Amino acid sequence: MTPDGISDDDWHRVHHAACDIVNASAAGDETLSEHHHERLFEIIGELEALYGRLPSLLGTRADFMDDDSAAIPLLQEALVACEDPLSEQLTLESLIARMINQHYPDVIIQNHLNRLETLITHDGDDSDQEKLAELKT
Repeated sequence: MTPDGISDDDWHRVHHAACDIVNASAAGDETLSEHHHERLFEIIGELEALYGRLPSLLGTRADFMDDDSAAIPLLQEALVACEDPLSEQLTLESLIARMINQHYPDVIIQNHLNRLETLITHDGDDSDQEKLAELKT
């Protein structure tokens, strides 16, 4: 079960669709990749109808969007809804990266980085520390 309550069986559907996207992209098959994107978004829509707009669903939808300006509001919504440190960390990592790409004001990015650093200091491992350092750069 995800930290926000999605069953393992339902989350497996999301994971499988995401892997299909990655594999199609790696193969350079744009048509197949687009098909799998559509399928992933259909699955997320079905799960949102069942579970509501949970951080894991909002974040996953945003992570597979090409448009930063469309993804950021979803990640902001997910951040507000986070009720556990792992969901908050993952959401912040995605949100900060997108905000950097969109040249958000440094003060906004820094505030999110400070919160992310607090989360990682308490629960993070070496890979989390590396991700934080990369975002800070």
